[in-house]
Amino acid sequence: MKALLCTLLTAVFLAASALAASPAAVRVHLEPVVDASSNLVDDAAWTFGRGYDPERAASFIARRDTDEFLSPPDSLFVEGTSLDYAGYWSQPLAVEPGATYFVAVRFKAENAKILIWMHGSAGKERFDERMYFLQGKPNFLVPVFLKPDCTGQGKAQDGWQILARSITVPEQMTAMSLNVGSYFGTGRIWFDDIYVGKGVPSLRLIVKGASNVAKVSVQMGSTNDVIFHADVDTAEAIWSAPVPDSPADASYIITTTLKDGTVLTSFYPVKEQILRR
Repeated sequence: MKALLCTLLTAVFLAASALAASPAAVRVHLEPVVDASSNLVDDAAWTFGRGYDPERAASFIARRDTDEFLSPPDSLFVEGTSLDYAGYWSQPLAVEPGATYFVAVRFKAENAKILIWMHGSAGKERFDERMYFLQGKPNFLVPVFLKPDCTGQGKAQDGWQILARSITVPEQMTAMSLNVGSYFGTGRIWFDDIYVGKGVPSLRLIVKGASNVAKVSVQMGSTNDVIFHADVDTAEAIWSAPVPDSPADASYIITTTLKDGTVLTSFYPVKEQILRR
C-alpha cells in the first residue's frame, strides 16, 4: 500500500513539475548593489563551532564544498545529524560603534532550520540580532507513511535564496560575532556570498530567462505600492535594471508575467520565521 501511494504521489509531483517546466526556466530576483571592497566578511576566516559540549562533535558534518556554490571556489556547508544541537560557521567582525550595517546571507537548503546570528557586547549592554528560516514544510504523511522523496520534501526546489536585514550596533561596541548555521535541525545547508557592510544599499532587478518574459513589476511589501514596472522586450537570456528608491533592508513583492500569460510571484528577501527547538 505504501509503495502504491508513493508511486501515485510521485506521479502527481512529476506531472506538476512538467506543467511548471516553462516558468522554472525563468528566475527573477532582486540583488543588493554592493561594493565587494566594503565587505567586512573575510571568506578565509570562517571556523565551524559546535558549542561547548564535546559530544556535539559528531552531531554535524561541516566542510567547504567545492561542488556546490554560488560563487567560486566553494561554499560553507553544514548538515545536522541530530535535532539536539545547533552548529554554526562563525567569524569575528570589527565594527564601528553606533554604525548601521547591512547584512545579506545567500543560502541553499534541503529540509533545514537556519539561523543567522549576530551578537556582541558593549559593557553591560548585550547585542543580539537573529534571522531564522525554515526550508521544507513538515508533511503529516512523512516519515510514517511516506518517504520524503515521495512528496519532494527535503529537496532544494527554490535554489539559492537570500536573508537580509540592516542592524545598528550599540555605542561603544567594537566587535561582533557573525554566525550562520543549522538551528537544531537535520537538514543540509549551503551558505555563500555573505556580506556585511556599512549603510543600506539599493537593489537591482535581475531577470534570467528574459526572452520568455513580457513584463515585470516590483511592489513595496509594506504598502503594496508599485515602485517599478517595465516591459521586458529582449531576446537575451538575462535582463536587468536598477530599482529606484529601493532600500535593500525592506521587503518587496515581484510579479512577473511571461509571454504565454503565466504570472509568477516571488519575494525579497525570503520571509523570516520564528523557529522553536
